[in-house]
Amino acid sequence: MSIAFLDEALQRSLEPSAPSTVPRLIALRAMRDAGLTPTVFVAPIPPELTDSTEQIDELIGTLAEAGAGNILPTPLYLSAASKTCSSPGSAVNIPNCSPPTPISTRTARARPVITVTSSGPG
Repeated sequence: MSIAFLDEALQRSLEPSAPSTVPRLIALRAMRDAGLTPTVFVAPIPPELTDSTEQIDELIGTLAEAGAGNILPTPLYLSAASKTCSSPGSAVNIPNCSPPTPISTRTARARPVITVTSSGPG
């Protein structure tokens, strides 16, 4: 499962056809309650939109509380030549971007996996 945003308005603007965050968190809790240890992909993490320390800490805390056993963050990399001021179908502007050009992305070759450990019952 992937959950990248807690901000519902931002999530709807970047992923207009995807389920909102709330049903995803409910599904995550249901998996935990069924005895599973789900891995959650935090993907994509758009630069300068959702990559602040505070935003990442809040998201990881929410995912851990909801039952994520592992969290795999996946930043979105945009080369300088491929940054656009907005993506197709998106009302969100990307700060410090160049005029619209086709988006090309690449994924990180090695990504950290955050393993969530319980500090007690619950």
